[in-house]
Amino acid sequence: MNELRLRPYQTEAIKEVYSRIREGKRRNLIVLPTGSGKSLVAARMMRDCLSKGKRALCVVPRKELLEQNWQELHSSYGINAGIVCAGMKRREFDAEAIIGTVHSLYKWPDLLKDVGLLICDEAHYIKAKEIGMWGKLISGIDERNPSVAIVGLTATPGRLDRGHLCEGEGKLFDEVAFEQPIAKMVEEGFLCRVVSREPENQIDLSNVDIRRGEFVISELEEEAVRVTQAICEEVIELAADRNCWMFFCCSIRHAEFTAETLCNMGIQAQCLTSEQPTDECNRIVKQYKAGELKAICGCEILTTGFNHPPIDMIAFLRATKSASLLVQAVGRGMRPMEGKTDTLLLDYGKNIRRHGPITEITDWGKPVSTKEGEGYKGKKCPGCMALVGAAAKMCDECGFEFPVSFGGAGKLSTRADGEDPMGNGKNEKTILVRHMMIDEHYSFRSALTSLRIDYIGSFEAGFVQGGEEQGHGGTGTEYFCFNHEGYAREKAIQGWWAMGGTLPAPKDTAEAYDRREELEKPSRVTMAREGKYWHVTKRWY
Repeated sequence: MNELRLRPYQTEAIKEVYSRIREGKRRNLIVLPTGSGKSLVAARMMRDCLSKGKRALCVVPRKELLEQNWQELHSSYGINAGIVCAGMKRREFDAEAIIGTVHSLYKWPDLLKDVGLLICDEAHYIKAKEIGMWGKLISGIDERNPSVAIVGLTATPGRLDRGHLCEGEGKLFDEVAFEQPIAKMVEEGFLCRVVSREPENQIDLSNVDIRRGEFVISELEEEAVRVTQAICEEVIELAADRNCWMFFCCSIRHAEFTAETLCNMGIQAQCLTSEQPTDECNRIVKQYKAGELKAICGCEILTTGFNHPPIDMIAFLRATKSASLLVQAVGRGMRPMEGKTDTLLLDYGKNIRRHGPITEITDWGKPVSTKEGEGYKGKKCPGCMALVGAAAKMCDECGFEFPVSFGGAGKLSTRADGEDPMGNGKNEKTILVRHMMIDEHYSFRSALTSLRIDYIGSFEAGFVQGGEEQGHGGTGTEYFCFNHEGYAREKAIQGWWAMGGTLPAPKDTAEAYDRREELEKPSRVTMAREGKYWHVTKRWY
């Protein structure tokens, strides 16, 4: 047995909890992102407790997490914990270290009254101090042993039905002892970055009601099923260079339909639900992790305890008001591994617009507005479909530069995205190209280069000039993003071929610039509007 060395943030989290316990603060919450090693933190604290001659208990919501935590404690510290789980037919209450499911433990607080440490893994499952199985178990132990230290572990310290776990009536935890931001984990290389896209096909929420703060599942399912065929076609195109796909659906029926749709399109996919027998679930997971399946589809069963680093594409085929659900789902794809640079998130429910990027969600106790359109003020890049901040001047992903919109004599436009800033109702323009300039464009934000092509000329006769484009003097710009991956690079290759570039296409921007003479200047280009912005749709030679 080789004792694993803790990462700095894991060590700091444990120190902060112990410091608060010495101050008499027994109820502490640790917030660590998905994939950060919460099971190792739990194992270390259990070992420390045992070394002081006290019993330790770790409570989990599901059998899969029990197995993970048991293995972590055994492999890291050589401790064979007792197991309490009806599904495994084990009731080992006499062990010094116990790991069990809440379903099998909550009726037996008398058998656990002498534990010195009570760890609640996936603490966001806890509703309130006196409510549900969690509440009954924890309150029962606490009443019988007022000195027990209670530690919660979670990646998302909030619930849709009651807000932050450390706030409000019936709260179980007094305060967050330690929190490690997702952004810092990505920056330090402990998690991989997420590249989010807001594709063209979206679930129509106009007829979906909201009850108790969340979209009504039956109505959401109906709208989701309606567009699933188109969504699956789009996913196959956008995620063609991704190896391991995971689909989060809004219901079991929707997950089954999505898996069937993918199979009909030639994708090896299976559905994983809570209604399937355990043996069947284990078989599907084994096939998926062995690479025999390209995609796995499920709903909430996949959001907890599913550890598979190769996952590099998350398709979120639902809308939710729960920031916790969104973060837990996306976290399935954030575990790093050799050769994996990022994970693609395809958001088909406008959840990033609703909650903001997962690296920026901090106010877990604040309810999300029930009005659609209120929330994160972002805009979609017309070059690569990434959602960026409303004030961004450049897309971090593809280097696209957003033009400054003017609504008159030097005044910043206040028009909504769907309005025509030119004031003439046109969504298309044609430029007579007199000159074409090609250069390398460097993005300071993404640290990537792209090939920038400027078309300089005049608007075709009959096209009304005004508003935004009047300031551009009859010019248009497009970017070929050869240094990017996925959709942005595919668009660059298509543009290269359309302009006469030879095969094979450039492997990067530097090569494209060296071969720029292969590109033929068009006599005119037509550009179409996507929102406020323009892209080339046709070239004449």
